[in-house]
Amino acid sequence: MNQLHENGLPGLPSASAAPVGSSSAGNPAGKSEFLGVPKSIQQTGDVPPPRFGHTCTCVGNHKVVVFGGAVGSAGGYSITNESYLFDITGCRWHHLFAENPPPPRAAHAACCVDTLQLVVFGGATGGGSLSAEELYLLDLRKDPELQWMPVPLQGITPGRRYGHSMVYNKPNIIVFGGNDGERPLADVWFMDVEKSPFRWEEVVFEAQARRPPPRVYHATEVCREGPASGMMVVFGGRSTSSRSLNDTWGLRQHRDGRWDWIAAPSKKQQAPEPRFQHSMVFIGSKMLVVGGRTDNDSTKPLSTAVYDTETVEWRFIASVGRFRHSSWTLRSSIYTFGGFSHITQQHPTADLTLLDCCLIPNFYNEREREDLRRKQALQQEQQMAVASAVSAIQAPPAPAAPPAAPAAPASASSPPSSALPAPSSAALLAVRGLPGQNGRDEKPRTSLPQTQGASPPTQQGQMPAQQSSQGGSAPLRPSWTFAQRSQTRQLADIKLASHVSVVHETGEDFSSLVRRISIDRLEEEGKKINKEASLQEPLPTASESKRDMFADRILKLLLRPLITQQEVYATFNTDAPFAISWNDVTYLCDVVLDIVKNDDMVLHLRAPIKVYGDIHGQYYDLMRLFHLYKMPVEEERSDEFAGTTGGQHGAATTSAVGDIDTNDYLFLGDYVDRGLNSLETICLLFALKVKYPRQIHLLRGNHEDPAINSLYGFQDECKRRLREDPFDPSSCWRKFNLVFEYLPVAAIIDDSILCIHGGIGGSISSVEELAAFQRPLKVAQVPQNVY
Repeated sequence: MNQLHENGLPGLPSASAAPVGSSSAGNPAGKSEFLGVPKSIQQTGDVPPPRFGHTCTCVGNHKVVVFGGAVGSAGGYSITNESYLFDITGCRWHHLFAENPPPPRAAHAACCVDTLQLVVFGGATGGGSLSAEELYLLDLRKDPELQWMPVPLQGITPGRRYGHSMVYNKPNIIVFGGNDGERPLADVWFMDVEKSPFRWEEVVFEAQARRPPPRVYHATEVCREGPASGMMVVFGGRSTSSRSLNDTWGLRQHRDGRWDWIAAPSKKQQAPEPRFQHSMVFIGSKMLVVGGRTDNDSTKPLSTAVYDTETVEWRFIASVGRFRHSSWTLRSSIYTFGGFSHITQQHPTADLTLLDCCLIPNFYNEREREDLRRKQALQQEQQMAVASAVSAIQAPPAPAAPPAAPAAPASASSPPSSALPAPSSAALLAVRGLPGQNGRDEKPRTSLPQTQGASPPTQQGQMPAQQSSQGGSAPLRPSWTFAQRSQTRQLADIKLASHVSVVHETGEDFSSLVRRISIDRLEEEGKKINKEASLQEPLPTASESKRDMFADRILKLLLRPLITQQEVYATFNTDAPFAISWNDVTYLCDVVLDIVKNDDMVLHLRAPIKVYGDIHGQYYDLMRLFHLYKMPVEEERSDEFAGTTGGQHGAATTSAVGDIDTNDYLFLGDYVDRGLNSLETICLLFALKVKYPRQIHLLRGNHEDPAINSLYGFQDECKRRLREDPFDPSSCWRKFNLVFEYLPVAAIIDDSILCIHGGIGGSISSVEELAAFQRPLKVAQVPQNVY
């Protein structure tokens, strides 16, 4: 008898067996209509003995921890407190030996806080007794010297319970429901792990608010994508009357601190069968209810129910034939370990099964499948880029740049060079009647050209910062004048097709100096052409070319807008050495320092521009923003970072698109500290600054100061991941902070919007005072305000 038959799959339920992609109101489907079935996985290493009532918790880096549960057979069950680590990449188990483990327990709850930090709460100890209400922590980053620690708490606790659920939804650990030994519960407790001392707080709901009824043996999970993103979702369980439930609820916390429950909407269709002792996982925006059992027939395996939070539809796929098991996901695959089979209910199993949803033809719609194909292609490309970057890093490093000399006047800092052909602003601005260069409201002098030729441009008169306004004074217009650079604009070729090709320079490598802009976005491009950043520069020197190639190498490694949370844990492990060598980080800091020394203390910028607030080392969140709202690279380079599969003009839609052609980027500071990936974040921003010095603008925040970032994590991360002594004068941490001391402190957009980090205090009365600050700028650690 094969494994699938032992799991009870031939006897699929008829009451909830509509296959994925079927009509929601169609007739129940038989087993032949299912489009995918789970398969058993060969396990190696210290395979845990068969068990039930345990927990399986993903802790990052493709690792899962199994803790506790009951082992043995009917009449001889024993509760355990053993821990096992499963490495998904090698399908290998490792028995974890940690000091001071919690007392044995089953029907408890566990979750992972950030990465490799497992917490366990509650459960039953056997003989009708319940575990103490202590919260236990196992920090797997301390391997091999592992030790369980009770978390010190203040105040009241949720109390003893079993069959409850616990999730981590940053920054809160949330406990819901369960049974206190007398009755099922419906209370919600949370603990903010970012606030010390730690204390549990019970959520108080409004008197008339809708709430799920009390339950035990339910399942919860946090949705990370789609309309329900950020919600803790609950399904099923057993009610006070010992009846199985099939309702779905979402718990959310508002910005003002309020909590409320929302009953999940659903189209009029066949609902999943009520169940308890099941598990639940999310794959993207789809919730999957795995296994479980019903009240009437415990020998009946229940189909896996799929709820799409975007279409609010229920669909069904094959059963895993388990209850009192535990499940987890990796990408599009569902793993299930342990529990009971519906056929052999007296003996738990140690089988590990895998259900790959990608193999189910109708599990994803065509748009989702296209996104998956792009992501897979991008992942392969990024893996190759990472391998290339690692090889390049292991090569002899580039020598660190010598200490920068004191700032010299602009006329003396660059060698003389002849004037070069520049973009024809008049030719570009004539298209679609864009504003002229000599003033924001200047009328175009010519109509749309009928050929590819361009009429000669007029001579550029003044910089945008020196132009006169239409009438009246702008509220934040600076009274000081900016240094004017003498540049000459000359005629350049403009070729009109489905895109406009804007020639920047006439160097030998012509294709690398041309960027492509969609016709329907040419108006935004006209705004960019007005900027000082578009003034023609001399041909790049050998040093500048080297810097550009260096920045590209860093971007290929770190600019990954489609990266997943699991891939961040695996690729940029915060306990492993940093992916960029110490010498390269030093060189990057030296290059950025040379660039920011030439920036004004108060930047004068123009829209369109994107403004980003605090990042605090949240590299994954920054990548999500770049994915959702476009990223700072050229449009035609989007496929390098987002897996474009379009034609020769790159017209196909991508999952992540670049828009540096038409938008500047302004970051307001606080790039480091608190988050897990400060080094990835700051090195990515520095590489962007090197690549696009006139379009990427970095302001200074309060955490860009050694007194602050030595306390909130950045210094420790440099010490740990760069293997350096931060107090060494040549350390990367000191070089980072030297760059921070030269960063601008404010920016003004269109002479009307002041952008600054955290306010200006009571001692600053004008923008001129900000602009007059001398660098390097040291921060006073005792702030003073005049009242």
